[in-house]
Amino acid sequence: MSFIKRYFTEISFLTTALFSIISSLPIVAQIIITNPSLEGTPKEGAAPPSWYLCGRSPDVQPGCCNVSLLPSDGKTYVGMLCDSTWDEGVATKLSSAVVAGKTYAISFDLASPAVYYNQQISNSGLIIYGGNSVGEKAEVLWKSEHFNHRNWKRYSATITPTKNYKYISFWPYHIQPPAGACVDCRMSGVFIDNISPRLLEAPHIEIITSNTCKNDNIGTATVMVQGSESPYSYTWEPGDYKGPSISGLKSGRYEVTVTAANGAVSKGLADIKENNIDIVTTIVNPFCHNDQTASIGIQAKGGVEPYRYSINNGVTFSDTSTFKDLFAGTYNLIVKDAFSCTVQLPDVVITQPDELQLISKSIQSIACSDLQYGRIIFTVNGGTPPYTYSIPGYKYQTDSILGQLEVGQYYYRITDSHDCSITGDATITKEWRNCALFIPNAFSPNGDGVNDLFRVVAHDDIKNYSMTIYNRWGQLVFESHDPERGWDGTQKGSQMPAGSYLYVVTYTDSKEQDRKEHGNLVLVK
Repeated sequence: MSFIKRYFTEISFLTTALFSIISSLPIVAQIIITNPSLEGTPKEGAAPPSWYLCGRSPDVQPGCCNVSLLPSDGKTYVGMLCDSTWDEGVATKLSSAVVAGKTYAISFDLASPAVYYNQQISNSGLIIYGGNSVGEKAEVLWKSEHFNHRNWKRYSATITPTKNYKYISFWPYHIQPPAGACVDCRMSGVFIDNISPRLLEAPHIEIITSNTCKNDNIGTATVMVQGSESPYSYTWEPGDYKGPSISGLKSGRYEVTVTAANGAVSKGLADIKENNIDIVTTIVNPFCHNDQTASIGIQAKGGVEPYRYSINNGVTFSDTSTFKDLFAGTYNLIVKDAFSCTVQLPDVVITQPDELQLISKSIQSIACSDLQYGRIIFTVNGGTPPYTYSIPGYKYQTDSILGQLEVGQYYYRITDSHDCSITGDATITKEWRNCALFIPNAFSPNGDGVNDLFRVVAHDDIKNYSMTIYNRWGQLVFESHDPERGWDGTQKGSQMPAGSYLYVVTYTDSKEQDRKEHGNLVLVK
């Protein structure tokens, strides 16, 4: 008796423990669809048992209206038509309502009829509605893309209602055919069969992505799953990746299939894009040669902020987009976003003006005691014209000849339009003699460097100067309006013969008196 008592005691304990384990398992609610294979008697304008007509008149197929496509499951299926004015569908009452916010999986077979009721069909599409009465279109739960395959194809859909619904209904929707696709295709049609017998609570998924860089493969995707039954399995395509997170992705679309422990499936798409960073630069060149006043401003868009910037090919990066106090030269720009995606802009050139240079400086001292006409004459190149010539505190002008200067030392400054400058000094001297114009009477243009030119020696501040020279027959052989320019004994490049010539010199002297001098000169060989 003690053995039997102990035996039943142990059996009772095991039964209690097993009941406790079973009681602790999650109860999975299953929503049953009655007659999911749509079995019935082929008939025009009818619905299978446990299904309800919606709108106009769907048909139980095959056999009606010359439809001969065999069922994908069982013996019959439903065919439906619609156009812009005609609408028909079928509905069923669920064993229990779908619940707002939960995600459910349902699958079915679809085909597109080529001809239905003697109407050509070019494209098909299906909508699933939720409602609380037969045929009520309270909410679109799922909508297919257009399709035109003539044979059966399996579709899987996930629905997430925003309210509780007792009924679901299936309807074709009207698709306007593309131009030229069909002469008489005013109607759209759908065949449906082999609906899954249960609405299983499916995983509710959200996908978080990070983009890749241009021409790179650093994109990532992670699927977050809620609801249904764990554990979940994951399959990503393309690539046949497994697991909730994938990385090392190029740009493109990746589809994830999440399968819960109850067999319910949810699918989602991860759209990995390229972070294309575009940059625009603003360059301020230096005003003066070899100045450290240039700058580069960088404006970036695209990618993911914040950006970092480099102008030395990535040796160093800065948070600021403007680089100042730069010398002229070539800079290699790189902009990097928060995910280290980069864009390069090599060979950004900062230019500078040519160096402002004093090519020549000539001084005309005062040649006689009664006058003040000293001059400093400049020839300048480089910088950015126009130039300004000044003796600070005394003269400021755009003429390159600083004139009417008295004896003394002068400090000058030459500036360009950007105030770049060169400075220096010059000394004006005076010869203490009477003011006069001296004209020689002979010269010897033989190239020995002595007396090779016939010209006046002006110890006076003259103007309106003119010198003409004639041969013995009165023909003009030379003319000049510059007292510094003399005759070298040639005419149009040819040497003139030795002999006597006549000169005529006219000018206005420093006392504003017009003068005329003439006489003979001898060209000596």
